[in-house]
Amino acid sequence: MIAKPHNPLHAHSSRCYVAYDAESGDVVHVHRVTSFLSGTIADVAADHRRVLEMAGRAGHDAGRLRVLALDPSALDLQHAHRVDLETMRVVRGTKV
Repeated sequence: MIAKPHNPLHAHSSRCYVAYDAESGDVVHVHRVTSFLSGTIADVAADHRRVLEMAGRAGHDAGRLRVLALDPSALDLQHAHRVDLETMRVVRGTKV
């Protein structure tokens, strides 16, 4: 049996976050984090800081935002989304 070579670009893990307005629940930024076998895996706190940093760079007031982790399959990027502030679940809005 021939061993397959190690592929450093093989995805080890993938996480998804949304930044949302703390008052309205409107999702303003979607952020995905993919870690590869050849790299390091950031902790969740570092991911949250990065999500807010990137949302701020896109022109959003990071002080008004909160971050929620979710399954990437929960998002249909053809639609707007918001976070239901009572259940803390992402719900689909109107088509973009």
